[in-house]
Amino acid sequence: DYGERYSKQNNSLYTRQPVLQYRPAHVDRRYEDEVRGLFRLCKERKISCLFSTQPTAYGKSVSPEIVRRLWMTPPEASYTLDLDSLIWIANLYNSYLEKAVKDEDSKYIQLCDLARALPPSQAAFYDDVHFNIAGANLAARTLFSCARTEVPLH
Repeated sequence: DYGERYSKQNNSLYTRQPVLQYRPAHVDRRYEDEVRGLFRLCKERKISCLFSTQPTAYGKSVSPEIVRRLWMTPPEASYTLDLDSLIWIANLYNSYLEKAVKDEDSKYIQLCDLARALPPSQAAFYDDVHFNIAGANLAARTLFSCARTEVPLH
């Protein structure tokens, strides 16, 4: 469909009703289980694994132009979450992953804080989480740098 399925969902913060607030206290248990399962696999197989936080365009000071491109709020829903909820959820999941990697304290499990390297802005994002060309270049350079410095060779 040449992206029309997604582009028709743009501007969801202003076109969908109702607008809901959702600020969960914890990440979804299934996410926790998947992360822990990946950690276990990395250690059991002695694979150096580099995890990354998820950068997003969700921020208080993003331009109106990027806000009009948001659609994953969530996608294909009959409602939208407010921007504060989206920021909350992104921070919750990124913080969880950072803490989980730190608590794991394993030479096989490292973290690249990609979200910190790509703060919310039109300079890096096309929409909620998809990079524009400049953002893709910065993400690639950041991940390459993390892989060189954080992941030991075995």
